[in-house]
Amino acid sequence: MAEEETEETTEAEEESSGSSSNSLLIIIIGVLALLLLLSVGVIVWKVILADEKPQLSKEAKEIQDVKKAEANMEIVDEQKEFFFSMAPFVVNLSDQESKHYLKVNIELGVRRKEILDEIEQRNPQVRDIILFVLMNKRFEEINSLAGKKQLKHELISRISNVLKTGTIQTIYLTDFIVQ
Repeated sequence: MAEEETEETTEAEEESSGSSSNSLLIIIIGVLALLLLLSVGVIVWKVILADEKPQLSKEAKEIQDVKKAEANMEIVDEQKEFFFSMAPFVVNLSDQESKHYLKVNIELGVRRKEILDEIEQRNPQVRDIILFVLMNKRFEEINSLAGKKQLKHELISRISNVLKTGTIQTIYLTDFIVQ
């Protein structure tokens, strides 16, 4: 009798473990199928639907192309620099103790040709500004590198204040002699 009970319990255990492993297998297969369907759905959505961009009319495309070309031209134009050569300046410096003379050639650097035209029209006014700035300098102020940089900044600021079409980008001192 004891043997029969042990056989029955072993058979019951085998049946219960078989049914639980079957249900576990079904759940795993279901989850894998669901993941497969989700993956296929994502791929279809990415490939088919994401490639469909709103179609622009030919006119709109042409307008976009023109705007891009204009933007590229502006970038190229902004990188150009145009120069205006001033006639040489010879001035007395404002030293009280001794007399010093300054001879300097100046080139004005600008980004647009319209500014060059305005500088040419205002040449007497621009020369006057430069002369007054130079005549009010002392030898000690312009003898050092820092002094020359300060002179450039001051000239850029003062000349740019009178220009209507733009500003001076840089000033080049192409000849600088102090005696």
